[in-house]
Amino acid sequence: MKRKITKNIHQYRLNLPIELMRDLSWDDQVEVDCQAVSTKMGKGILLLPSRKTNMLKVELKK
Repeated sequence: MKRKITKNIHQYRLNLPIELMRDLSWDDQVEVDCQAVSTKMGKGILLLPSRKTNMLKVELKK
């Protein structure tokens, strides 16, 4: 599945197919953590749903 990354004025945008979102059971408002990764195929991005426990710990430290 190939997708094109487009650039707006302030950010980059990537449209994900609805079938993929349904397969992952992600709803409309899921928050994701983005991490840069390096694999045998090259550098890329890893998207994982945010854990609410991690978000709470970050808020408490502030």
